[in-house]
This record gives sequence, C-alpha cells and structure tokens, in this order.
Amino acid sequence: MTTVQEKLSTLRDELLATHFERHDEVDITLNSLLIGEHVVYIGPPGTAKSMLARSVCSAITGADYGEHLFTKFTTPEEFLGPISVQGLKEDAYRRVTKEKLPEKHIYFADEVFKANSASLNELLPIMNERVFFNDGKAVPVPLVMLIAASNELPSDREELSAMFDRFLFRKAVDYIHEDTNFVKMLMLSDGFKASDPITFDELKEAQAAVAAIQLSQDNIDTIVAIRNEMNLDGMVVSDRRYKKATNVLKAAAYLAGRDYVDADDFSILKHVLWENPQNIREVERLILNRTNPTEREALELIEMATEIRQEMRVELRKFKAQGGDEQKINRQGVEWFQKAKKLGKKSKELEARTKASGKALNKVEEARYFIAQVMTDVANEALGMDTSAIADMVKGS
Repeated sequence: MTTVQEKLSTLRDELLATHFERHDEVDITLNSLLIGEHVVYIGPPGTAKSMLARSVCSAITGADYGEHLFTKFTTPEEFLGPISVQGLKEDAYRRVTKEKLPEKHIYFADEVFKANSASLNELLPIMNERVFFNDGKAVPVPLVMLIAASNELPSDREELSAMFDRFLFRKAVDYIHEDTNFVKMLMLSDGFKASDPITFDELKEAQAAVAAIQLSQDNIDTIVAIRNEMNLDGMVVSDRRYKKATNVLKAAAYLAGRDYVDADDFSILKHVLWENPQNIREVERLILNRTNPTEREALELIEMATEIRQEMRVELRKFKAQGGDEQKINRQGVEWFQKAKKLGKKSKELEARTKASGKALNKVEEARYFIAQVMTDVANEALGMDTSAIADMVKGS
C-alpha cells in the first residue's frame, strides 16, 4: 500500500515534470501545504505561478481552489462575497460567501500588494488566525494556504509590510531560460492531473508526521550559527520567523523521504530568512556555506556562467550599434565559449563528486543545464555556429 509520503514524492516528481525550471517553487509550495503557511512569488506575469497553485490544489481530493486579481479599486465584496440583502432586513451585516475566499482551501491572490487598505485588513485575519469576521463573529475558514503573486515588492505602506511579513516563503520567479525546457512548455497540454491524488485525511496525516519530526542538537546549533552570522552582517530576522523555519526544515525532510532533518534540508531557508531583497544572494551564500558546500559551488558556477553571457551580450550590442572589428568579436566569442566549456567541465566533476557522496543533485544539474545553455548562446550569437553541430560538445562539457 502506498504511503502518504510516497504519494507526495510522486506528486512532486509529476509537478517537476510539467512545471519546467520550477524546482524551488514546487518544493516551496508542497512545504507550505504541509505546514499551513503562505507563499508569495515575485516576478513578471506569465511565469506559471497560478498554474502551480491550481495543479497542487487539483491533487487534493475535494479541495476547493479560488483566485482573485487585486487592484487599488478592489472591494472586499469581490473576494469575500456580497452583503446579504436578507440579512440587512434582519438588521444583520453578513456576507454571502458562496464560491468566495472564506470557503476555499487553496487561494491564489494575484497582485496582492496592489490591494487597498480595506482589502488588506480583511485578508490578514484570514491568513493569520484562519478566521473571517462575518456579522461581527469570527468564523473559522478552511484555508490551507494562500499563494500570492506580485510583479514587484511591496512599498513602505505599513499594512503592506504587515502583509509581506505573513508570507513565510518569498521567491523571485523568472521566465524559462533553457531552450529545451521552453520547447517542452510549448508542447505541453493544458491541465495537470496527479496520478494518485491525496485526500484531506492523508494530508492531515502527513502534517502530523511532519510535526512529529524532532530536530537534533546539531540542527539547533546550525540555526543558531546562521542567526549569529546574519546578525553580524546586519541581516536581522524576527524570532517568529526562525521558529517557523524549524517547521520548514521538518517538512523538507519529510518531502525528501526522511524522518530526520539533514544538512541538505537547510537550503530551502534561503527563501525564508531574507527581509531586504538586496540581501537574497548573501543570505543564500551564508546558509549554503555552512550547510551545503556542494550547492554553494553549483551556485558559483551559475553566477560565473551568467557573467559570461552578460559580458557577451553587452559587447554584441555595442558591436551592432557602433560597428567594429568582426574578427575581434569572433576571437572574443571563442574565448567566451572556452570559458563556458571550462565551467561545464567543472560542473561535470561536481556532479560526479555529488553522486559519489549520495547528496541531492538538483542544484548541480541546474548548473550543468544552465552552463550548456550559455555555451549554446555563445556559439549561436557570437560565433554564428549551427548549435546542432556542437550539441555533443555541449552535452559532454
């Protein structure tokens, strides 16, 4: 008989197979589901944020999904329901909540930071206490998690700061980078269907199993060390966020098929422990330095490959705008390609070491795919080569 943990593992694999370059987003969403927290994805429209929310909800038998696009003109009636006319006749100020947020299990709030004060004030108690005030009475709501999206970070408005703080996970999302994944996305049929859906009873069982996982003294010491290092660097995070981070670690362990927290599980905290977006990369590096050197090395390879591509495109724009020595550009193209190829060899070596150690390959594979794409871009854009002619060289880098 398939266990809930095995079902979630299968669901994770199926989501990854249909939501391309969304490894972190899939893990974050499933983690949130297991600990009843909320997540905000920050990035341009059309990056499959709502698609992921709908896919996860569809994998839970009987779960109700809802969504709403917020603007500065949004009224509470739009997402909470209209005021009951019959209620007014009875001197009661109650809403008709049918098919609205107070009855949903998973809710997608698009452009939530554009909401006005009236809307935000209604959302906060639903997110925090899971209650909805109807006719002055606190009514429990079945909300499991709220997934929000925004094209931009919130402004300094006080109510927006309070809203932003309630999202335990914060993740920047971008368009698909790798051409192969882009083509797969184009060919993908609409709709997601889990092969083995999860019932609400099974979800509660999984949530209880996550809560029962115990952190070791080493885990606690690592959290303390991360906190101390962050404080020294001026990146102060609230005690409440660190407390909730322990639940995140437990859920990460459960999703990895374990009943104990391992050093690899700490990587997900890079989406939890930042407050200022300027510190995102610094927080990630700090966490990985202490807990996952392999992933840190993969990240550094991605950064170096990104620098090669950025340098190439800056120089190519100058060349096209101002003209210049085409032979010089070709020579630079060869240099860029060779640099990227060296990074590819390093990523292959890192992959071999990671496999031998039994560690997770996710970030290492991401680095290999990304570097291969950079090599292809250099060959195509700077050297004018047919990329199919060098496909074997790119794959074997």
